[in-house]
Amino acid sequence: MQLAELPSKRREDSRRRGELSRSRRCRILAEYYTYIMPYKKESGAQGRKRRKIETEQQAKLAGSLHRFLVSTAEITAGPSAAPQATHNPDPVSVDISVPALEAETVSSKDVYTQPNLPENIDQKVYTDIGYWPETMDETLKTELVRRGTEELQNKDAWFPRDSNGRSFSKDWFYIHLENGETMLRTWLVFSPVNNAAYCFPCMLFQKAKGKSSFGKSSVFNAWRKLSPRLLEHERSSYHLSAFTMWKELEMRLHKQETIDAAAQLAQQRSFEKWKAILVRILDCVLYLARQTLPLRGHSEDLNTDGNCGNFLETFKLLAKYDPVAKQHLHRVQRTDGYIVSYLSPQSQNEFISLLGDHIRTVIFQNIIKAKYFAIMFDSTPDISHTDQMSQVIRYVHIEDSGVHVTESFIDIIQLYGKSADVITKQICDKLQADGLKLEHCYG
Repeated sequence: MQLAELPSKRREDSRRRGELSRSRRCRILAEYYTYIMPYKKESGAQGRKRRKIETEQQAKLAGSLHRFLVSTAEITAGPSAAPQATHNPDPVSVDISVPALEAETVSSKDVYTQPNLPENIDQKVYTDIGYWPETMDETLKTELVRRGTEELQNKDAWFPRDSNGRSFSKDWFYIHLENGETMLRTWLVFSPVNNAAYCFPCMLFQKAKGKSSFGKSSVFNAWRKLSPRLLEHERSSYHLSAFTMWKELEMRLHKQETIDAAAQLAQQRSFEKWKAILVRILDCVLYLARQTLPLRGHSEDLNTDGNCGNFLETFKLLAKYDPVAKQHLHRVQRTDGYIVSYLSPQSQNEFISLLGDHIRTVIFQNIIKAKYFAIMFDSTPDISHTDQMSQVIRYVHIEDSGVHVTESFIDIIQLYGKSADVITKQICDKLQADGLKLEHCYG
């Protein structure tokens, strides 16, 4: 079509507008503006916006092929979020900084729970691939993918020489492209304990492990042939398959789109709930201990209106203003105490013991920081006529606000004799058990 004929055609089409459909008129106008109107270059902002949209569309299509090759089961969302808790503003200022977690919805995108790894797993598996077991469960495999290969590569390790004087080189961790760029081979890792090179994805996935020359069964340490073998390996089909599986799993872990994401979210919410409950119980124990008040009374029944002891009454008072404590208290009362509540006398004693150990640790840290100290031991018989010796340490406590002399009670020791040798030996043994040096004692 000639350019000069377009205006006349447009006038002719305008006369027949009533006979043409809307789509036909749009096509005619598009042809007109394509041939007649001059091209207008897009601005910088428009170009950036267009490139951003194209990048987002490409990201959505990443891994789309595997959605047709691998069948996955649809997962129903986990437990629904608890309803928003509503309560009147607290007229009393309570010094508890833990939020009401039951009234919040935790997003699965912001939650990662540490997997329940077996206790016998050596921490060296995260820094040296030579310590990997022959068979790995999915939990350990997922944790290795989440951690990545930065520590396992050991790029700054010492590379020993073989009998021919050759050794692994740090340069092999990088590949030089034809356009002059240098890229890191994230899949290549070095094992100092075996003095060998391995392929991280081929080691993780069993199908490629047997075929790969960088697998566990065939330790690769022929450094003279490494350069061509690296190129051959990273272009092989089994390596590309394992590499794709590795990156897909890594992306799903990053986006919290794994099969057990719903279970991890539920586990994390349960963890945060019990953490908040234990913090409130610990604060009640700490408050009563600071006020030198007894914790228990004659009754431990929460369903009665009588006095349940200072600890339970303090927790019931806290439940009036705190939704987390209120929900936990109602749950214990409904089940009549036949659930884990951490409100029993045994739990109270455990909290007291843990607090005592922590306080004793802080005191010893201050004594060691002051270096020099004095000791005071005094004994007296108790009601059972058994000699009990109290231990007090006197030292200079150094703080930012100043320096002052402090006397801290440490422990009560049962005497096994009344002679000077027996008492001296017990005192020296106790100081040694506490980690205090006798040569720093000056009184």
